[in-house]
This record gives sequence, C-alpha cells and structure tokens, in this order.
Amino acid sequence: EFRQRTAEIVKDLRAHPDVFDVRKTTSYLDLPGGGGLISKDEHTALVLTALHGTLTASEQPLDVMRTLLGKYNGRDGYTVLSGGVASVNQALTRAAESDLGAEVRVLPVAFLILVAVCGAVLAAFVPLVIAFIAIGVTFGLVTLLSNATHISIFAANVITAIGLAVGIDY
Repeated sequence: EFRQRTAEIVKDLRAHPDVFDVRKTTSYLDLPGGGGLISKDEHTALVLTALHGTLTASEQPLDVMRTLLGKYNGRDGYTVLSGGVASVNQALTRAAESDLGAEVRVLPVAFLILVAVCGAVLAAFVPLVIAFIAIGVTFGLVTLLSNATHISIFAANVITAIGLAVGIDY
C-alpha cells in the first residue's frame, strides 16, 4: 500500500507538467535500491520534484503542490509534507510581512506611552517624527542599494524596528 501511495503521488505531480518539471519528479520507485529516498523500515520516503519558474514567482505552483499533496495527507494514516527552498522562502516572506504588520499596530501604544512620559501630545510626536525620517531615509538608501545587490525581505523589518527604537529612545 505504501508503494501504491507513493506511485499515486508521483503520478499526480507528473500530471501537471505546467507546474512541475516532470523530468525531475522522482521517488525511490524510480531508482535502483531506492536511491536513498526511502527509510530502512520503508515507512518514510522522499518524492523529489522541481517547480517551474523563479523563486519569486513560486506562489501559484506551491498552491498547486499543496492542493495535490493535501488530498493524501492524513488519508489512511499517511503524513505527506512539502519542503524545499520555495516553501521555506514563502514561509519566511509571510512571517516578515506579518511581523511588519505587528510593528505598525504597536505605533498607537508607543504614542500613548510617549504622551505619558513626555507629558504633552506635541512633545510625544518629536521622537516619532525622528523615527519616521530615519526610516524613510534608510528605505531610500536601501532601495538604491537594491539596484546593485539582492536585499533580504527582512531588511524592511530591521529598518522599521531600529528606526523606531532609535527615534523613540532619542
């Protein structure tokens, strides 16, 4: 039954040549001796595939893959997981975007604390204005730098966090 399930997964992946590189979609069933893609107890196996397109354009292929694998996960006691560079990149990008949203939601709380500490609304705006100027200038510089080299998506989180920290701590 395990062999059959593995063969079904590979067949489903190969049925989408527009999404997956069929030549690079393989399992232990395709390799002599399993090619190191199956555990000794034959309860765990790797199915290798490659997505078409670039890493930044992998959202749609990943959704197709998750849909395909989702119909096998949990069925008859099997666990089916996906992994790889594209999956990790997507998870990190979503985490960075979520963190950036949290930083923005904290601003009203920071403002209220500044009003309490400074004793005046106008005085509370000074550190935030300094922070926003620092963040804006840094984003401008990083945008120029990104024309020459790759900049991680986490740069936005770091710029915002340090800009707010330095501006408010001023």
